[in-house]
Amino acid sequence: MSILIFRDELPEVTRTMPQIQLTWRYGYGFLEGECRSAINAVGLEPSAGFLHEFSAYQTKQSLVYDLEEPFRWLIDTSVLKLSSQEH
Repeated sequence: MSILIFRDELPEVTRTMPQIQLTWRYGYGFLEGECRSAINAVGLEPSAGFLHEFSAYQTKQSLVYDLEEPFRWLIDTSVLKLSSQEH
């Protein structure tokens, strides 16, 4: 399976990134969305994180980042597996 990312549809800063980095960004973005959905579905307070501090430069939803951490390895493994299959 291959993820198609059309470079001409991306902002200028991401057009020069390697394909594997774009795939990682896509995977982490997907994971973040799933964590946000799960938090909203059960009615938790998204700013009540444990590992990540409440900070002004983030979206102030520390719990989303906390819930991502245990699952980041799934994205890493999947991206590396996809990368090794392409060569």
